[in-house]
Amino acid sequence: MFGIGHLLKKMQNRQTREFFICEIVRGVIKDVVRIDIPVGNIAVKETTVHFSNISQAARSELFIKKQQILKLINDRQDAVKITEIK
Repeated sequence: MFGIGHLLKKMQNRQTREFFICEIVRGVIKDVVRIDIPVGNIAVKETTVHFSNISQAARSELFIKKQQILKLINDRQDAVKITEIK
């Protein structure tokens, strides 16, 4: 039974970390590009941030200011070094 409790604790910590990073990404994008993207549309997989259900115009704005966004995300958190936006 010790293994199951330990596994569940790991899963909870991972979900909390992902939510924390998604909130930071959302705040940075809101500050830099002035677009409000719901946390449910942001996913962090390893070192990449993926967006779903956003318009092509919003994607273009994100890629234009990509370097500034990446720098601010990495400055505000130390959990994962984000290197790419897709």
